[in-house]
Formats: sequence, C-alpha cells, structure tokens
Amino acid sequence: MEEGDEVVGWVVVGGASILLLYLMSFVRSTQVEWTYNLSPFWSYQAIREGRDDILVQVVMNVLAFIPIGLLLGTFKGMK
Repeated sequence: MEEGDEVVGWVVVGGASILLLYLMSFVRSTQVEWTYNLSPFWSYQAIREGRDDILVQVVMNVLAFIPIGLLLGTFKGMK
C-alpha cells in the first residue's frame, strides 16, 4: 500500500470515528435521570417484549461499527 493510500485510509477511519461519536453523543434521546442496566443482553429481552426503539438502537449500533471494523482490518498488515 502506498503512503498516500495510507493517509487517505486514516482520514476515512478518523472521519468515521468522529461521525460515530457525534451520532452516539448528540443524536440519541436523553433522560432526566441516569440509569444503568448491568444485566447482560437486556436489550434482546426488551426487543422480545415489543420495544421497537431498542431494536432500532441495536441495528444502528451494528451498522455503525461494521464500517470501522472493515476499515481498520485493511490496515492490519501495514508497517
């Protein structure tokens, strides 16, 4: 891979990371109180109970992280 391609790749990864940070920080709905749910896979139970908003969050998380994983995978063999 050429040096110019490497720079373009890192710019794309950085841009995708910034976009992901924006979407996860500013686009999500907020609540008045902080709540924690430390039960593993609680969202899948909520989806089975009919919570469509949680289904949208799960799908968007998968769609958001796939491109970053693919882009970072292309840099695996670079030195």
